[in-house]
Amino acid sequence: MYIMDFLKLKIGIRKYCQLFFMLMAIILTIGTSQAAGSGAVKKTSVNMDKWAKTKKLEDKSLLYKKVPVYGKDEKQKIKKYLLSLPDKITEEEAEKKGIAVQSYNFDKNNFNAVWQGFYKYAREGEKALIKKDGVIKCYAEPFKAAIVLLRYTTEGDIHYTYISFIEGEYYVVADYSRDKYMKSAPDGIDEIGTFKSLRKRREIIKYGNKNYYDVIYSVFKKPGISKKEIKRIINKKDSYIGKYYNLFDYYKSIK
Repeated sequence: MYIMDFLKLKIGIRKYCQLFFMLMAIILTIGTSQAAGSGAVKKTSVNMDKWAKTKKLEDKSLLYKKVPVYGKDEKQKIKKYLLSLPDKITEEEAEKKGIAVQSYNFDKNNFNAVWQGFYKYAREGEKALIKKDGVIKCYAEPFKAAIVLLRYTTEGDIHYTYISFIEGEYYVVADYSRDKYMKSAPDGIDEIGTFKSLRKRREIIKYGNKNYYDVIYSVFKKPGISKKEIKRIINKKDSYIGKYYNLFDYYKSIK
């Protein structure tokens, strides 16, 4: 009888011990989870801060979307838009309007975020169309965008260039209406033409004792043009305008 009671007591103690250790394990797990959760919150907070800073920078590269998109059949709308742009404008004001300003300062010559945003979008659009992917991921309106380039003459007059990209075709219009010394059209608005590819190329230029890259952005009549074909075309004297057009260029020092 005593033996049976002892065995029951032993079994009861064992069960209580098991319950105690299980309870301790649960408490430790919750504590670890809370600590991990706290760490995760801190990590998430840091990541959110990084995202916010990155987003702020990315927003600048999307400012080109403020420029209205018109095709070659909407010349009057393009003309009206270009003539509505100010005769004098600061870089900050231009940027807010989605206008990319060309700088002649060697230290700033990686060109600005607005142009880079448009260039990246348009090049992805070209590649997607060639591959027949059907869509450009992460963009609300694939294959449709426009941008305005702003350059100053040596006299300080403004030149605007309008470039639209619609379904793999670039349409380029130059506005010289504010230039006192250059007006090839009566109203100063020149239709440059339609093109199929936008490319960046570099040529080495020697200036004094230093070497520079002449970085050139050009549009070409041929879609998906290769570097070899580009070189062959630009070496032909009769190719300019007919087969390609230089949008702008700038010098960058070779380190």
